[in-house]
Amino acid sequence: MISTMTFDDLVGHYENYLTAVEPEAADEAQGRLANWLEDGDSTVISRHVRIVLVSAGFDREITTTVLWLTDLYGLDIRCVRLTPYRVGDRLLLDVQQVIPLPEASELTIQLQRKATQERAVRSTDGRDWTQYVITGSAGESEPLRKRQAILTMVTTLRAAGVPAREIAKAIPPSRFLSVDGTLAGADLREAFARTYPKGDPAAGSWRARSMTRDAHGS
Repeated sequence: MISTMTFDDLVGHYENYLTAVEPEAADEAQGRLANWLEDGDSTVISRHVRIVLVSAGFDREITTTVLWLTDLYGLDIRCVRLTPYRVGDRLLLDVQQVIPLPEASELTIQLQRKATQERAVRSTDGRDWTQYVITGSAGESEPLRKRQAILTMVTTLRAAGVPAREIAKAIPPSRFLSVDGTLAGADLREAFARTYPKGDPAAGSWRARSMTRDAHGS
């Protein structure tokens, strides 16, 4: 059910949750999710399955099936055995991972990573996993996903003295917005919220940066 959800679906469910437990923050659902997720409002929910089976014991039929699915389809399945012990008035729980065996966990993880990379190469869902390195006067950035790379690039160009109006020519207008005044911090965020209210579908995921307005506007 979750694998078919879009970001907007996720926002709707989160708003319902906040309405119940934190009503005053219900309007912040989109912004909170966008800031928490690496790709913001362009996030695509993964369809890759990860399963953890927890039990006091596992029959041979279960372990055989888990090993077969892991080997043949590269599914991430773990079997964790819980054994309770009572010591005086305390209840202790012994937690042991039985599949994959702790000694083989690293090898299993490496094989799963390889399978995941191969699936990503064959993926046809249109997602771009390319990482970029931004080079500026301060040196090179770490490898960044597209959204963070663009933010770093804009900040680097402004620090180098490139006019905001020139940067704006290379970025879609809907992704490069400005507010009037010389503002920073909370004042900048408040001005942005007033100028681009919740009605803007992307308003919750904007990164606010103070940039000096040049002669032709920014």
